Amino acid sequence: MLAPLAALSSLAVAATVVVTHPRTVIVAPPRPRAVVVVPARPPPPPPPPPPMARREAVERGYGWCGASGYACVLVEAHPRGPVWDVHFRARRPGAAGPLRVTLDRQTRALVEVVEPGPKPPPAR
Repeated sequence: MLAPLAALSSLAVAATVVVTHPRTVIVAPPRPRAVVVVPARPPPPPPPPPPMARREAVERGYGWCGASGYACVLVEAHPRGPVWDVHFRARRPGAAGPLRVTLDRQTRALVEVVEPGPKPPPAR
């Protein structure tokens, strides 16, 4: 009698075994277990981009100059708190003089542009 039950011992883990008579064995399916679904954590947000470097600020300043029709020559570029101030000598028909482009160091957004005024009339 022990041999047949030993063969069923592997079923005892996955099912309920009931012996009702030496020749009768009832194997019941296992009881359903509750399934707990744990939502996955969202991935962490990406790190913020590094602050804008001087070279990028100058390139963006030149880009603004060209897009606005100015011929620009770099005078200086320096950080001022959270922004870059990029100074140019600018010239286009009808306007010439100093031009300043201010860019946010973190977001790279254009903060302010101070354009040169109209050309002064020629001296007599």
